[in-house]
Amino acid sequence: MGPTVFIDTLGCRTNIADSSQLGKQLTASGYALVADPAGADVVLINSCTVTSGADRDVGKALRRQRRDNPGQLLVVTGCLPAANGRHRVLEDADLAIPGNDPAAVVASIHRAIALAGRLEPAIPGKLSPRGYEDASGLTRATIKIHEGCDCHCTYCIVPAARGCPASRPVDVVLADVEGALAAGFQELVIAGTHLARYGLERGEEDGLVRLMEQLERYSDRCRLRLSSLEPDARLEGIVERLAGNSCWCPHLHLALQHGSDKILAEMHRPYRFAEVRRTLEQVARQLPEANVGADFMVGYPTEDES
Repeated sequence: MGPTVFIDTLGCRTNIADSSQLGKQLTASGYALVADPAGADVVLINSCTVTSGADRDVGKALRRQRRDNPGQLLVVTGCLPAANGRHRVLEDADLAIPGNDPAAVVASIHRAIALAGRLEPAIPGKLSPRGYEDASGLTRATIKIHEGCDCHCTYCIVPAARGCPASRPVDVVLADVEGALAAGFQELVIAGTHLARYGLERGEEDGLVRLMEQLERYSDRCRLRLSSLEPDARLEGIVERLAGNSCWCPHLHLALQHGSDKILAEMHRPYRFAEVRRTLEQVARQLPEANVGADFMVGYPTEDES
């Protein structure tokens, strides 16, 4: 068996999907994924930087691993080194790799192991179908279809951490779905930075709805769930699709951020609350059994008690 790796995922569903791809690349390259960091040669922390609290969580995870298992190779990937590679919490890492490109991450770990000379080199082996999910005990597979954003809301670091919008091709998404189903997963979570804008950079105004139609071919094999959605004019068609096929979980989570048009404008959010109200009224009509969740911010500068 090659070097063992524990993957610690912080943050959003998109990060979970990234960790899955990292896990597949690692196992194909001869590493073994483990469920306990204490038994790992390498600890890979897939980081989040959406808040200062998320940054602190990365630092705490690094310090804990350094204290408890001082001989490990500590690697940080993901959004924090992409957005701020000089952040002070990264000083405790042996490697800080921006983003989550699987080949680049594994190549960097290879080089670090070779330079250290303290572990046996990994030998490429058979691809493990969902090694990360298996090691993490996950019962849902997360399928990433989109990442990045160019909205540049005033509070948000995502454009710096994830880059410009990029939608995965439909055939790549469907191949990932087939792999998850072959591994035995019965619920798939469709995730991305801005799901409603899937395909928009390719000129596809209704890209997510068309992808949902493609995914419904698997309705006899799994349940499907949409992850968090940004308020968007395209939500009308998306809600209609959710209501039109029982394979979709009746679930809608909206990143609303605020209910005041004044604050939404100051945040540079591209909608006002009347649009959100119309979406919620549509959900009440077409999906009355739906669970609706939302994110809100409190304490934005210039916000008053009302």
